[in-house]
Amino acid sequence: MKKIILLMFLIFSILTYSKTIAEFIEINRETNINFDEISKILENKFGNFTFVKRQISYNSKLTFNIFKNPNIADYGIYIKINNIKKEEKITKNVLFIRNDNSGTYVYFKNIYVPITSKKRYDYDGKNYFLSKNGKYIYLDNYLWAKNEEDKFIEFSGYYKKELKTIKTYKYSLNGIYELVDFKTSFVVSSGSLNTSSSNKETLIKSSLNKINFNFKKFYNEKPKIALYISKNGYESIENKLYDYIRTNFENDGRYAVLDRNNLDKLFEEKKLDMITKNTNKVASNFKNVEYIILLQVNMYKKEKYSTYNEYNFLNNVYGEYSNNYKLDVGTYYNEVKNKDKITYTPSATGIYVKTIKTPWDRKPKYLNIKNFYTKIGNVDLKEDIILNYTYRIIDLKTATLLGEKTNSINKDLYLSKPTNFYGGIESDIESTAINSIVYNISKDMSYNIMTIFPIRTTVNKVINNEVFINSGLNYGVLPFSIYRIIDKYKTIGQVRVVLPMLKESKTKIISLKDKNSIPKSGDLAYEDFYFIKPLGFSIGINSCGLENFGFEFKYRFFNIYNETKSFISFINSYNIQNITDEFNEIYKKYETNFNLSLGFNLFSTNYLNVFAGGGIIYFLDKSSLNIYPMLEINSLKKDKNFSIYFRVSYTNNTIEELVGFETDF
Repeated sequence: MKKIILLMFLIFSILTYSKTIAEFIEINRETNINFDEISKILENKFGNFTFVKRQISYNSKLTFNIFKNPNIADYGIYIKINNIKKEEKITKNVLFIRNDNSGTYVYFKNIYVPITSKKRYDYDGKNYFLSKNGKYIYLDNYLWAKNEEDKFIEFSGYYKKELKTIKTYKYSLNGIYELVDFKTSFVVSSGSLNTSSSNKETLIKSSLNKINFNFKKFYNEKPKIALYISKNGYESIENKLYDYIRTNFENDGRYAVLDRNNLDKLFEEKKLDMITKNTNKVASNFKNVEYIILLQVNMYKKEKYSTYNEYNFLNNVYGEYSNNYKLDVGTYYNEVKNKDKITYTPSATGIYVKTIKTPWDRKPKYLNIKNFYTKIGNVDLKEDIILNYTYRIIDLKTATLLGEKTNSINKDLYLSKPTNFYGGIESDIESTAINSIVYNISKDMSYNIMTIFPIRTTVNKVINNEVFINSGLNYGVLPFSIYRIIDKYKTIGQVRVVLPMLKESKTKIISLKDKNSIPKSGDLAYEDFYFIKPLGFSIGINSCGLENFGFEFKYRFFNIYNETKSFISFINSYNIQNITDEFNEIYKKYETNFNLSLGFNLFSTNYLNVFAGGGIIYFLDKSSLNIYPMLEINSLKKDKNFSIYFRVSYTNNTIEELVGFETDF
């Protein structure tokens, strides 16, 4: 019985034991957020922790400071809400509301078409005749109808056009959170509270729901870095940029991060002895930062300007343009070939349309076009957001500059642009453009700094084609990342991470130097940011000379020894013919073909590779498709970037020979 009671007491103690978190909350007073609301949400979300209010401040002015039994705090959470931004988007929407009495539009071919008559018709199998409640109406401005009968369309109601100005609002909260282990003084969990919503009432809760206590174990081998941003008077963008960057570094997992900008709220010298008994250890860790990353916004500005743009909106009823050509609306043509002479004649069954001849054209063009467009010109009001920034990485122990980059990035924002050819206008939300800028800068920084601190580990074991390395999520190993395997100071191959686990990762061999290079336990695994791309670009010229040529794009698939085992190629080829037109003028006509082929390696020698396969060729002008077999001999070597090839195929009962060269990129 005593054992049962003791066991129940032990279980109760485990279940009721909770870590204590001290709250440090800083709020911009203009947001009108009550700190009690934040505390309540935290306590409800993380009921297994005990929260103790430590410090509340509005606009960096201390208004509330309590320290009760300060030695019990295990962690400190710092929450800072910088601002809530309200943005207005004005959209002039064109609405079409069904109104059979006063409506003057009908819906046809995915657009609303104005009508000139409301007469209704029925059909007796031979003719259309007037009928008060007929099923059809006559659409006289259906200019691309093949014939008069096509202009009788099924009646689906009349619509009335209304122009309505709609205002929508977007609320964006900007803030961050950081959870700090007071025993080590390093951030164990952090993230951005940035949230956007059209509903301000739910914004706070949605923002705080982003808090995730994903505790990261501290390892002495991890680079200990501190982040710092210089204040140059661009507070809103600086705060947002800083939050993104810090979150990226925390999520990477390869660093032990100390946030100099915000942790002073937690580690002011006068408060160290009140927060933890381990004052000396905290102060020591605080000073033992090895690297510092300095970020500075050099320039941030917005410039408004106007540009004239033309927009094409789909209109298969009476559109006057296609492929930037103005068309002779309403007439189709058939192509008539007579020996080497081609003429075009009007025909209801034709597939060609005629372009309007411009002053610099010798004659009109006849094009095979499926869709037509209405073109409108508009003077768009734009705003160009420009940001110039610099970041530096410094080794504090040696006072060495490890890396530095200055860059500019900009994003265009539309203040007004048309949405259709009925008169609709919309604008972009500014925060969307700013978020894009901030995201790209933080991504650029994260990647470049990552290359300075690559993950170094060792091979644990090798099972067939799988290599297990001695680092995992605990060191920030990411899926699909590449590691170089090194044996006796020489690279023997590369592996790609398939599954990162807590303390190890499963990888797959993607390349080996040769068949004798096999990874083994104890080999060094070094994170690599450059790997062989299985992509080759080639240009082919066929055996008929310059009258038949093509451009080829080839994607090659490699085995682990970097040898091509198969390829997919796409060829855009042109056949030049001398044609006499209806004006008895001789001109060169380019027949266009599209070719997709697939080849497999039959065998390889030191000098040649032989591939066999097949492909599909589409003759654009003839609208015909053929399938053919193919054989290719290629001089490609795995260590060379240039090769010559000879290809033979059998198409249209004719042997086609193609000679070309290719180069990798």
